Amino acid sequence: MKIRLVSLTVLFALPVLADEEASPAKSEVASRHFGLSLATGPGNVMFDIDYKPFYGFVAGSTGYPIILLEEGYFGAAVGVGATWQISRASRWQFDLFADAIPVSWKGVSVGVGIGAGFHYTFDSGFTVTFKVPVFGAALGSSMGREITKGAEAVGLYYLDAAMQLPIASIGYRF
Repeated sequence: MKIRLVSLTVLFALPVLADEEASPAKSEVASRHFGLSLATGPGNVMFDIDYKPFYGFVAGSTGYPIILLEEGYFGAAVGVGATWQISRASRWQFDLFADAIPVSWKGVSVGVGIGAGFHYTFDSGFTVTFKVPVFGAALGSSMGREITKGAEAVGLYYLDAAMQLPIASIGYRF
């Protein structure tokens, strides 16, 4: 008796994939340019725009008029500047901006200065922001008296910034 061995070979042609096709696709992070945040201070709200390299914000208080029981109180902060990503691997942004802080409280003053800060936006859109006034001065009058000295002008700028500038905020970026 003779035994014959028969083999059957089936070949499959597999396409060769490029590196990006072989690895699972990374989820793209949505571009988020507009933010709405609650900031330090009673009722401070901030709206900001981050459209690299442009950065700008507008902030105001709804709480101070209620706390101070002043009908004529108004305060806001407006900033325009630039933002830079700290590193390619990080979502932290460094912000440098010029700010104007108009305040009407027993007189009208406008603080003008330079500020800096950082902000971070998570994948979900949640954002955290920190800002500080670097240097500035206020012009006008406050508490019923005219600001005439340099030290008063600088002090009033920092007081206005403490009340109106969104020093720390949390919110959502759309």
